[in-house]
Amino acid sequence: LCSRFDEAVKNHIGKNLPINFSPITFSSWMGGDRDGNPYVTSKTTKEVILLSRWEAASLYEKEFTKLIENLSLHECSKKIKKIVGITREPYRVYLRPIRNKLKETQKEIEQCLKENRKPKRSLLVRSINEILEPLMDVYNSLCFIKCEIIANGIVLDLIRRAYTFGLNLAKLDIRQESARHSKLINSVCKKLGMHGYEKLSEEEKILFLTKEFKSKRPLIPQNITLDRDDKETWSTFKMLSESSRECFGAYVISMASNVSDILAVLLLQKEAGIKNYLRIVPLFETLFDLENSHIVMENL
Repeated sequence: LCSRFDEAVKNHIGKNLPINFSPITFSSWMGGDRDGNPYVTSKTTKEVILLSRWEAASLYEKEFTKLIENLSLHECSKKIKKIVGITREPYRVYLRPIRNKLKETQKEIEQCLKENRKPKRSLLVRSINEILEPLMDVYNSLCFIKCEIIANGIVLDLIRRAYTFGLNLAKLDIRQESARHSKLINSVCKKLGMHGYEKLSEEEKILFLTKEFKSKRPLIPQNITLDRDDKETWSTFKMLSESSRECFGAYVISMASNVSDILAVLLLQKEAGIKNYLRIVPLFETLFDLENSHIVMENL
């Protein structure tokens, strides 16, 4: 698709598309939509992420194997030559480590799912950049030795697939109902002997959430005891902090009504230790919420 689009653009304007051009990216919420579904837990979402990462690693591994089989050239750039040393097959030597890492990723995920444990991060491909960087080096090297036809063929195709599909084929959206976030924060406040969060006015909630978000002191203790629903809501945020940010898209809030619904999710992401926050998408679903959504967004 990208190569055909690239050819059409060049025919019309005389220029190629940027190498990192990706007209389509994919998202999903299968395994991430827990709104009203008790079977979608933090464990379920974690398994979905691991399975999608396994599938992506498998597909990338096959493509790298094809590259290694096809790139038998012995001329290369100074950068690749410096890394691989004296060899008649510089591209094959240069690409084998990432191909092997993709194999390791598959094996480690398989063992994690069997043994129900956290993966060892050192054994996983943790970012799509680990795939893109060697591909870009190979692409630039092929252009340097005037083999643009090969560079703009199988190598560029794989680069664009990597930009399109990322680390796990489709970024997973997380969806939860606004009431579950309010209930969790209310329970935490009660445990800490603070005022009841749910009894506050909207203005008071905004002030409280803003103050806690700005505070360097954590609101939620690590050893806090919660009921089943609150524990599951909190476990989801903790799971997000332990997983690669590249695997996720948006955090969707169903039945959103107020600014506080959005700030609550922002605060919970901060409390869970998520460094690069998921973008927050409020769903205004009732007629009243739809009619007042513009006021909520202005206040936000």
